[in-house]
Amino acid sequence: MEHRYTYFVPRDHAWLKFQIRHPSAYKALFKEDFGYFTKQILERHVIRAGRAYTVSDLKLLGNETHPFVLPTSRDPLRLRVKESDKNYYVEWNGHWIHVFRPDVECINGIIHVIDEPFVLESDIRATGAADKLYFAHSLFVLLVSFLFTRILEN
Repeated sequence: MEHRYTYFVPRDHAWLKFQIRHPSAYKALFKEDFGYFTKQILERHVIRAGRAYTVSDLKLLGNETHPFVLPTSRDPLRLRVKESDKNYYVEWNGHWIHVFRPDVECINGIIHVIDEPFVLESDIRATGAADKLYFAHSLFVLLVSFLFTRILEN
C-alpha cells in the first residue's frame, strides 16, 4: 500500500507565538541535543495513511462533539474539527487551533497550515548538554565536599 500524507504545518507566526509563550522550550527545540524531541514533535504533525485528508474529509470524520484518531509516525493524533465563519479549526489537546490555509496539495498528500504547533510542555525535556553539565558540576561539588569533610575529620 502506498502511503499518502496529511501534514499539519505550523506557520511562522505560530512558531513566533510559541517562542513568546515558551522561550526556553523554543530555544531547546533548535539545540542539537534536543534533536530527538524535535523529531518526535514534528512526527506528531504528520498523518500517514492510505490516503490524504482534506479539511472537509477531517470534518466528516470528527465534528465538534466526536473526536477521531488518525495514525502518525509517533503516536495517534486525536482531533476534532469545526467550521465557523468560513474558517476551519482543529481541536488538539484541548486547544482549538485555526487552520490558516487548508488543503494545500502536494505530490504525496495534503498540507494544512495551522496557527499553533502540536507541542506539549512535557515534550521538551531537560536532558540536554546543559543539564549534563549541571549534573557533572553537582557531582564534582558533592565529591569535593565529601573529600573536604574527610580531611577536616582527620
